Amino acid sequence: MAPIRTLYRLFRYRAEWKKHWREISIRRNQRRILHTYPRKLEEVIVFLVPGASYASGRESISGGVISIFSLWEESRKLHDEHKAGVFVATFPGEHLLLRYTNFENDAIVFNLEQLLTYFKAPKYLIHIPELYVANFVNKLPRDLDKRLRGINVHCNILNQNILLMPDTNTIRMLANKYDACTITTAHSKYCNSELRKEFGVPLHKLSVWISAELYKPANFAEKERLILVSPDDHPVKQRLLAKLTELFDYDIQVIRDLKYTDYLKLQTKAKFTLTLGEGLDAYFIEGVFSGAIGITVYNEHFFPPDFSNCPGIFSNPEELITNILQFVRECEKQDSFDGHHMAQFERCNREYNSSRYRKNLELFYSGNYTFP
Repeated sequence: MAPIRTLYRLFRYRAEWKKHWREISIRRNQRRILHTYPRKLEEVIVFLVPGASYASGRESISGGVISIFSLWEESRKLHDEHKAGVFVATFPGEHLLLRYTNFENDAIVFNLEQLLTYFKAPKYLIHIPELYVANFVNKLPRDLDKRLRGINVHCNILNQNILLMPDTNTIRMLANKYDACTITTAHSKYCNSELRKEFGVPLHKLSVWISAELYKPANFAEKERLILVSPDDHPVKQRLLAKLTELFDYDIQVIRDLKYTDYLKLQTKAKFTLTLGEGLDAYFIEGVFSGAIGITVYNEHFFPPDFSNCPGIFSNPEELITNILQFVRECEKQDSFDGHHMAQFERCNREYNSSRYRKNLELFYSGNYTFP
């Protein structure tokens, strides 16, 4: 029945036809590149990422994806530590793509089945984004699941957003299914002994790639009257955007369909970045490191406590709506702007540091976990 269903879809749907020919080319290039690697490796490390859009064949960009590619890049530099080949692969069942093109990277994206078939390695370490864990446990194709059970597999859950983590029963199922299971976190707020006990597997803080020295901040005089707004959905978003129209001398731009380099240029130009997502996310942190003032709502799941009294971080959405115009006008004075920005910068700089990030990754590969 499967071949008949495939033929029907090819003739019935134009997108299926385009996908079919697109993926033939992708597989050919993946095989060609894969055969440049030696087949015998001590270990294979794989970072799973989302696949392409069914209709367009293009990838979507997010802070989480950029974080994964950063982990891939830094992991390759630690070859002397782990002696492994390090790869990026689409999650099983996702539409194929060869490259992520919306931000700078030189990674070739394979698929997991290819890597398992090609390499003769005694051990695999598979980094799984938290929102894919349930599917990895319950919905892998039968032949792939059997193949994984037949080799030594260490699964590491990339906990980049605590609100997207699977339930503890799913984590235990993953741990019981494979030889080893760990969790690494992007934020210190959800790396603690209580969660180690709740999840039942070793927990380790990695942090994220964001660090002050990676950005070229513009000063107050160089900033434009621009407020960047994150694309996140939120119940108060339309009310807030309506409120911002009263700042008639400011441009309000919601971030959509931008390449990462273009987004960074806007961050440098903007006086303010408004995020309605996690709060302590890339929109906020990168904005601060680019010289902007971040505006958001305090989210106890992500912010360390010392951010709670930081200017620009409001206690709830209603307080944000009520006070945002007054806050922006207050920051039009350079002394006030510089003071508020420095308060945010110092807190972000304490929390995010590239040297610690790399050291944390090195500790992970050596098995020295924050909470073993």
